[in-house]
Order: sequence, then structure tokens, then C-alpha cells
Amino acid sequence: MIDVWEEVEHHYADNNGTKIHYVTLGEGEPVVFVHGFPDFWYTWEHQIAALSPQYKTIAMDTRGYNLSDKPQGIENYQMVHLLDD
Repeated sequence: MIDVWEEVEHHYADNNGTKIHYVTLGEGEPVVFVHGFPDFWYTWEHQIAALSPQYKTIAMDTRGYNLSDKPQGIENYQMVHLLDD
């Protein structure tokens, strides 16, 4: 299996001023991965490696983690914002 660390493409999406980092690898129908606490996109390394030959894999860093923005204030981590990301 490939080590996806060096293979993925890095991107950023802007969600109302909050920068959300995500990576992509592969082509085809999209498969989106969202990590839980306290991980980041690389949690999905094995799934990305296995699925990227047939699918466009997309794995994000949720707000507050890794390369995504870390806005101040607990109100910025309410479920409505997490779902919007």
C-alpha cells in the first residue's frame, strides 16, 4: 500500500472566514472522510490508499485541528458551525 502523506494534494476551503484544510487523492466519484477527536486527516491513511485508485478521496481537518483554522471562543465550535464546515 502507498504512503499517502507524500501523494495527497492539499487544499483550503473558506467557510465564512474560517479556513478549512483538506486533502484529495484519486479520481472518480467522491468519498469524504471526517475525523473525530483528537485526530486529523491522516487518520484515514489506509482508507485513502485503498480507495484512491477508484475514487476521489477527500479528507478534511475539522476546525481546531491540524492545518485548519482554530477560531477563539467556544461559540465557534457549536454543532451548527461544525456541520457547516
